[in-house]
Amino acid sequence: MINDITLPSIAGSVFVCTMAFMGVLMSEIVTPISKLNKIRMTADLRG
Repeated sequence: MINDITLPSIAGSVFVCTMAFMGVLMSEIVTPISKLNKIRMTADLRG
């Protein structure tokens, strides 16, 4: 039998872990794109 207190805490910890994982994933995806954009912008400035 699961208590009413443990269930939300488990769901909360899972949610926090998921959000942290998504944040890491997004930063991993966004960082190379921003680097590419910076390289592209500097190349455009140089002509």
